Amino acid sequence: MLAVLVAFLRSLLSAMFLGLDLTLPELVVMFIATVFLFSVPLLPGAIGVYEGGIAGAFELLGHARADGVAYAMTIHAAELVVVAVGFLFLGHLGIGLAGPRKPAAARGPRVRRVHRPA
Repeated sequence: MLAVLVAFLRSLLSAMFLGLDLTLPELVVMFIATVFLFSVPLLPGAIGVYEGGIAGAFELLGHARADGVAYAMTIHAAELVVVAVGFLFLGHLGIGLAGPRKPAAARGPRVRRVHRPA
């Protein structure tokens, strides 16, 4: 439930950031369209299909398609920020894409090899 509320707030803040005059029912329709288009990605990241769907929904609501594309790109940018913060947090915890790193103590002591000239 919290995730849905945060996603709705993201939609609200994106519309406010862009200066779009969306009424609450229009914002709810755009939120539903956003959730639907994100849940059925036809391309990686739903790029293209998502923007077109949102632009079409804006046009159905009587707004400019350009506003719809700007709204969609803002939502995508917000998603990228969330992903970037998540990767930074995982890196801070020591979890990489290949799996968790072993603690330094579990790897054993480091042995330095000294090169002695012959």
